Amino acid sequence: MKNTGVITVADALREIFPAGKSPQDNVTITEDEFYDRMVVTAGRRKMRQVEEYVKLLELALDAGEDGAG
Repeated sequence: MKNTGVITVADALREIFPAGKSPQDNVTITEDEFYDRMVVTAGRRKMRQVEEYVKLLELALDAGEDGAG
């Protein structure tokens, strides 16, 4: 993840994807602060959604850093 805190992105994803009723709906997120990365486990459809949200979150966080003086 470039220029974004993995914890910030992981927390946002946990809010977007709460625990599901079935295993197909579950999204598991494990962050590694040392290497600034995270591991996401999800079904194929959910993983595509996660990837899109990560892109959007990175853009939003990068834009916030650029505008912060």
